[in-house]
Amino acid sequence: MNIPEPKKMALMRILEILHENTDPDHPVTQEEIIRRLRDDYGIELKRKAVGDDLAVLKDAGFDIVSTGSGSYLNSREFEDPELVIAGGRLCFAEEPALNAIVSSCETIEKKDFARLQDA
Repeated sequence: MNIPEPKKMALMRILEILHENTDPDHPVTQEEIIRRLRDDYGIELKRKAVGDDLAVLKDAGFDIVSTGSGSYLNSREFEDPELVIAGGRLCFAEEPALNAIVSSCETIEKKDFARLQDA
């Protein structure tokens, strides 16, 4: 982190933190979100502000679940079974189809694939 980001970016960064680092088995606490915002983006927020931002994201339709152990993004663009099927198809795809599949998967986070390897 070089230059601190403005606080108005916090909402987007919280969603990014949830997307990249959470699932039902790996929630993050508000304290962890505060630490990541500070360390990674230079954004200083209080715990209440993080809670308010999580509520705004939920109200906006994001499938965020908050429990006693933290919060996580419950739904993703692709679920694990879909990634397994896509990965299996890659093994048997010919070059034109393979290129199309690879280009359509460029938005999948590396951590989504890491979750499959842990399973």
